[in-house]
Amino acid sequence: MRKATSASWIRMVLAFAAILLVAGPGFVLAGGGFSAYVPKSSVLKGPAFVPASGTANYVLEVTFTNGAVGDYPPHTGATFSSVRGSITSGGVYSAPATTGKDKVSGSLTQNGVTVTSSRIILVQ
Repeated sequence: MRKATSASWIRMVLAFAAILLVAGPGFVLAGGGFSAYVPKSSVLKGPAFVPASGTANYVLEVTFTNGAVGDYPPHTGATFSSVRGSITSGGVYSAPATTGKDKVSGSLTQNGVTVTSSRIILVQ
């Protein structure tokens, strides 16, 4: 077995830094396995009005007990639902063809804690 040199340690640290730079904080928040990231609260963000048969993007902004904040998506782990329309795991909402109100929800479970947020939107 080869002994690690200081140059190989530097390469490993730089490679990890490059992963974090490319993947962003979602790498740490969504699957890094750090127990410090326990969800505390969430807010579902997106438009309040969507045209009938139109689409809109929604994100679940999660605040963690350590003060970190992450948006889901683009990070993995959140689930979304809608009463009348449909919404993908990527947060893309498709409004129904008929006008009226709809309820869109998002939730995230991490380290055994679940946070959920909902909002009523108007389909016009």
